[in-house]
Amino acid sequence: MAAAALGNLVSDLAGLGLAGYVEALASRLGLSIPDLTPKQADMWQTRLSAHLGKAIGVTIGCILGMFPLLFFGDEEEKLEEKK
Repeated sequence: MAAAALGNLVSDLAGLGLAGYVEALASRLGLSIPDLTPKQADMWQTRLSAHLGKAIGVTIGCILGMFPLLFFGDEEEKLEEKK
């Protein structure tokens, strides 16, 4: 559980640190930050889109944080094979 917590921490911190680079890349690709009025920013569709984007970002980060699990073998199976 500690490894999962540390992996989640690392992926979340990486997401926070890389946010500026992702925004810079998006602006180089011609995408601009929308100029929203306060009324538009308070719309449920805007809030839903922002929350979904954050949730997808955290999900991708957590999946990347689990990547090292691919390199761990099952020790119990190895011990049973030796017997």
